Amino acid sequence: MISAILAALPILVVAVFLVGLRWPASRAMPLSLVTAALLALLVWKVPGLQVLAFGIKGGLIAFDLLYIIFGAILL
Repeated sequence: MISAILAALPILVVAVFLVGLRWPASRAMPLSLVTAALLALLVWKVPGLQVLAFGIKGGLIAFDLLYIIFGAILL
């Protein structure tokens, strides 16, 4: 039960900051990333290099999506 709550924590962080406090996504999402990285490092004992690699991979996937969306807007 506690693992499920901890796994949902980054999503709850986003919900609180975006909906509850009305922060912009540019401020709320990095906090969610930090929350997820700390959970991975401290709770699930994932190696730091692996957390960094998946953070970079997530950034590259986001860049690919923005590239596709930007191209679609130009069409």
